[in-house]
Amino acid sequence: HKERWPQEQRPPVDRSTDEPGSWRGEGDQYLNAEEHLVAGHSLESIRPIEEKVSATVQEVREEVPDCDLVGLGNRLKGEERFKEKVSDELRAKPDRSIAVISENMPDAVRYTFQFDREDYVDGYWDTLGCMERHGYEMELSRNSWDSPQYKGINTRWRTPAGQLFEVQFHTPESFEAKQLTHTAYERIRSPAASDQERGELYEFQSEVSASIPVPTDSPTIADYPKKEV
Repeated sequence: HKERWPQEQRPPVDRSTDEPGSWRGEGDQYLNAEEHLVAGHSLESIRPIEEKVSATVQEVREEVPDCDLVGLGNRLKGEERFKEKVSDELRAKPDRSIAVISENMPDAVRYTFQFDREDYVDGYWDTLGCMERHGYEMELSRNSWDSPQYKGINTRWRTPAGQLFEVQFHTPESFEAKQLTHTAYERIRSPAASDQERGELYEFQSEVSASIPVPTDSPTIADYPKKEV
């Protein structure tokens, strides 16, 4: 696929007319100097919250039988991607402050619990109960085991301090598939990709997903709608 669809070499981002202290991303997202400063402060304010949540999540892993915690190195969104999402949200919802956007960015902080297929459903429910006992409130659960593109369950939680974070539930096979298809997922989201290329990437994702064994009774886990704020 990479040979047939070589990545275009982008020219350097032109910042000649940008104000000092501003930021511009590779996808031409832009934050003026004030927005850039506030976004940086917002990310820094998330870091100590992430440390507390990570400590709790580690405790949950120890408390829930047959539970594993994978991908921990990616628990905090990188600085550039964080600023890209802040910029996108500011343009889409200009009435919201950067602080509100940061607190409600679902994957600024994210974790993945992994269970073998035979332990998956019990592990999901045990983890939910354990997280709630630690004072976290679930706002959303989306079951995608019937999706042709992605297998797993994604949930969103709110800390007592108000920060939103994401918890995914995978089997070893579905987590491996997620890692395998991540580059395709990123390319699909790129404005440089053509419809034809996206079609091929969707087919690739579907082929990978079709090979993942579905845990018994996982379709019985119902979606949980986000509460009205």
